[in-house]
This record gives sequence, C-alpha cells and structure tokens, in this order.
Amino acid sequence: MKVCLGFSHGWLALEYDNKAIKLVNPFKYSVAPISLPPLEYPNKVTLSADPITSPSDYVVAAIYHWGRLAFKRASQSFWIRVDKNELWCTNVVFIKVWYLLTTLHIPLYPSSSIILLVMVKVFIL
Repeated sequence: MKVCLGFSHGWLALEYDNKAIKLVNPFKYSVAPISLPPLEYPNKVTLSADPITSPSDYVVAAIYHWGRLAFKRASQSFWIRVDKNELWCTNVVFIKVWYLLTTLHIPLYPSSSIILLVMVKVFIL
C-alpha cells in the first residue's frame, strides 16, 4: 500500500509499506523515482523546484512526527531537522523562499492561553 504525502511540481511523494519515501513523477515514466532518507511519521512532503529541470538545485521539505520540520537538498543523503519544541508546523510552502504555517501556544496566567496562527519565513541552507 502507498500513502501520498503530497504533490509538487508534477511529483508525488509516496510512502510505501516498508516506510520508504520516494518522489515519483507519474507523467514522466522514463524518469526514475527519487528515494528520500527515512523519516519518522511523515505527514507532508513538498518540493521547491522540479527535480527534472533543477536536478541539483531543489530542496525537499517535510513535516513529520506531528508538526516537526525537516529539509533536504538534492545533493544530501540526510535530513536537516528543525527541532524546536515551540515550533509545530501545519503546512510548508515554497514561494521563492520557504514559508511555514504554524501555531504558537502562548500560556497566560493563571490558566488561560492564546493560540496564534502564524506564517513564518524560513531561512535555511
């Protein structure tokens, strides 16, 4: 069974039963799937550019483990993890730069809190 983790630039990000994640372009059968490093509990995967037209200049972003963020360059064999306890992502998009949608929980005295939905520009790599 395959689970679709997202689609971007004509590519599907698929997670297979063995937990392997691959980028597959269903419109270009002659192009081999791109294998990604393992990631615990992936939720969403997106691309900054088409790996066919930018084979060495694309970045993969992933939301995993219920809100954590990771990035991987085309030439890397590993994920760059952004592990901040106060940062939980709900979505990540690329519009010339990476943006993520996150909720910030701000505790207030004595037992109330504010939850903000924030779009944040991400500086990486």
